Amino acid sequence: QYALSSALSVQNREEDALEVLSSTQKLLPEEPYPLQLRANILAAHGRVDEALEALAMAEKLAPELPQIYFAEGELHLRQNNLASARQAYKKMARAAPGSGIALERLGLTHQLGGDFPEAEKLYLAALQLDPNLPVALNNLAYGALQDSGRHREALAWARRAVALAPENPQFLDTLGMAQHANAQLEAAITTLEKALELADVYPPANYHLGLIFEEQGRIDKAKQHYELAASGIGEAAALSRARMQALTETN
Repeated sequence: QYALSSALSVQNREEDALEVLSSTQKLLPEEPYPLQLRANILAAHGRVDEALEALAMAEKLAPELPQIYFAEGELHLRQNNLASARQAYKKMARAAPGSGIALERLGLTHQLGGDFPEAEKLYLAALQLDPNLPVALNNLAYGALQDSGRHREALAWARRAVALAPENPQFLDTLGMAQHANAQLEAAITTLEKALELADVYPPANYHLGLIFEEQGRIDKAKQHYELAASGIGEAAALSRARMQALTETN
């Protein structure tokens, strides 16, 4: 039944999939798994509030299962509800006290909320439990880059993150930033170009390449990457448009 409902969901037959799970739930009313799978299907189709309702029901049946709280936290993050995500990850940490992931995700809620010192404490605690958490390492590196006195520390963390996930464009972008901050310009260019090979459209990497080429006086190359970044959305796109304007006014 579980395999059937998953297959139906993949075929975009979500109502059929949910009907199969409803039948399973009636047969196994004390089992949390049908509710968890129901939540997964609902979330995959953008029905986040309904997915959270299903997870709340699963939590009542099996409050000891950390994966329920993880799923709740991820859905709250999708809604940018940091307070609720934080509560879910705290429950996960209590249910699985040896889980580095729980502390990593809890740290992320603090970083997204602008409290990097608290996030850093949680990331470091997570790495004590599991040293192979690339998100924690990458986010530590990114946070440390905001402090001019911690650029070497940031580089060490970024290298560890990329060693664990060498094909993640975001981690490569952070490493490129760290290499740039440590005056390793050619290494930074190579790293950022690799990030763009893995993600055809990634404004942050283009923006950071633009900064390096501009610093080297290679203005045409800088403009090329700023233009690519500016065609996207988000902070890197906006910053790239500002740099293009500044270069236009000075040349």
